[in-house]
Amino acid sequence: MTEALTIGPLARAAAELDDAARKSIRARIKPLFDRYRTPYGITLPAAVWLASARK
Repeated sequence: MTEALTIGPLARAAAELDDAARKSIRARIKPLFDRYRTPYGITLPAAVWLASARK
């Protein structure tokens, strides 16, 4: 969850806030991340497509 506040769009917004506001955000997003918590950490659903081409 720390990464959510240090990387990406939420990080840019949180960077301008004080510590109390960041703590409030962390408390509000925690339930969203908890549903993806596993023994290996937080595992979000994702997909990756790899493509290559040659001429």
